[in-house]
Amino acid sequence: IRGALLNWAKYDRGGSIPMIFRNIFLTAPDLGNDALQGLAGQIFCGSSRNVVVFYAADDYSLRASKIPSAGEVSSRRLGHTGPDDIKKTPRNVYAFDCDEFNNEYDNPLGHTYFLSDETGKRPGKVFLQIFKGIKSGRLVHTTEVERTEIL
Repeated sequence: IRGALLNWAKYDRGGSIPMIFRNIFLTAPDLGNDALQGLAGQIFCGSSRNVVVFYAADDYSLRASKIPSAGEVSSRRLGHTGPDDIKKTPRNVYAFDCDEFNNEYDNPLGHTYFLSDETGKRPGKVFLQIFKGIKSGRLVHTTEVERTEIL
């Protein structure tokens, strides 16, 4: 989605993009944890009312993406730590820490915690949070200043 939005802005919109989404949900995103602070991440924030990041520090599937290619520097991932500095991200970015349950839902990798609960038969906490956001268009947070919450 990021590439499509960037190219649309570059080739058709003069570098900007209209707000076309109510919510963009990033579940276990394999992006640098400062991605929402830069130009490429700003495209998410400018095109949506809310950008919601779900992350888990012990998501072992994301560990492979931290291994740098030749000459590259390894960076922390948005799906591991959430935004690098929430105060430097746009005000419409919200982050949910899913460490409490991700490995219960997907043991041992801890990556597909956004699908179903530990039984695999019911929607999990992340899915229900996404559904609530789609249904109401709003996100409830206990810490408005920080815009982060443990789910």
